[in-house]
Amino acid sequence: MRLAPLALVLATAATAHAAPLAWSKTEQGVHARLIVESTTDAQKHAQIAVSVEIENVGDVAGGLPLPWGDITEMLTFTIEDANGKVVAGEAPGGNRLSPLPYIVPLPEHSTLRVSVTPSAIEYVPGGKTLFRPVTFQAWELPAKHGPLFVRATLTPHAQEKGAKAQPRSWSVPLELPRVALP
Repeated sequence: MRLAPLALVLATAATAHAAPLAWSKTEQGVHARLIVESTTDAQKHAQIAVSVEIENVGDVAGGLPLPWGDITEMLTFTIEDANGKVVAGEAPGGNRLSPLPYIVPLPEHSTLRVSVTPSAIEYVPGGKTLFRPVTFQAWELPAKHGPLFVRATLTPHAQEKGAKAQPRSWSVPLELPRVALP
């Protein structure tokens, strides 16, 4: 039973008290971090919920315009072992519809929490279990590499062709600090 160890790890992590999560370096008055939490799905299978928090720490009146679109296109994930070595991922197929880009105004001194997925664990027929936070990125679990950590780069969504850039708009990718994968 390959799923039992994963369920035990997730249940244990859910009861542990974690230290506050680190924020990325502040760029253009904004920083961000990954939130990775143990949960269960409707069938009571172990799951991992992935979210991103973006905080406006700038002092510009009127807030900060965030170029936005499909969050799964804005994030690039990597998985690392305990020593920081990148773990090779799968090359899963899939499809998705992408909304047109838009601007999310983030008021000064406020935080936006966006759910990337409530269920990043994919149970593949035949017993394979994947950590699959977005459509085209996946890693097999449970990993033979020991403890694993997830990192992501959050990149502002590209503007529509011909769209005028907003003044003071966030435009720099953020390297999100690594977080232990439950």
